[in-house]
Amino acid sequence: MEIVVLTNAQLDELADRISLKVKEELMASFTPSIQSDEVMDNKAFISYCKISLRMAQKLRDEGNITFTRIGRKIVYKKSDVDAFLKCNRIELYNTL
Repeated sequence: MEIVVLTNAQLDELADRISLKVKEELMASFTPSIQSDEVMDNKAFISYCKISLRMAQKLRDEGNITFTRIGRKIVYKKSDVDAFLKCNRIELYNTL
């Protein structure tokens, strides 16, 4: 076993390089699906569905809506949001 000692500056630089590499890999894997479908951020999702920020969080926490997190940014594919809305649609009953 080998013990490596790093200064705080070296550790910070290493963490930054690792973080950058992870973000690059995530973006590379996410890019093809973005090209084939429009995406919306959390603010647009809330506005589109006319729901609260808390409700959006609850939908994500319970696994009811698919989303992608890139760093601290959350995005949704519009087709996934439309499918979610269609799946949860309640038809009107004929009262006549």
